[in-house]
Amino acid sequence: GRVFRDRWGSGEVDADALAEREKLAELGIISATLVVDTGQRRIATGPHLTGSGLSREETSALGEVAAEARQLLDELSPGVVGDESLLRDELSRAVRRVVKQRTGKRPAVLATVVKV
Repeated sequence: GRVFRDRWGSGEVDADALAEREKLAELGIISATLVVDTGQRRIATGPHLTGSGLSREETSALGEVAAEARQLLDELSPGVVGDESLLRDELSRAVRRVVKQRTGKRPAVLATVVKV
């Protein structure tokens, strides 16, 4: 019978949204951006990582996480690099894998692919 409302009292927050908010608060979120040269079907730069809700140690390790994730992404075929949806999935998977190995945590990863 409990009803949760957002901070401004303008809308109800359902149980799924509340659980997701609790997970984000506990594990944090990493934004991963990858720049792709579409003409050559290759990764131009990245991934560039920023975090929110991470510990100091996790935040300071983002550079190393990006380097390790890049190594995994460099193994992808040109076909995968040319498909934005597949590449976004692989980017998320690579970042999550490296973070999991380093910290044991599974933060949410928001992956973005920028085409040039």
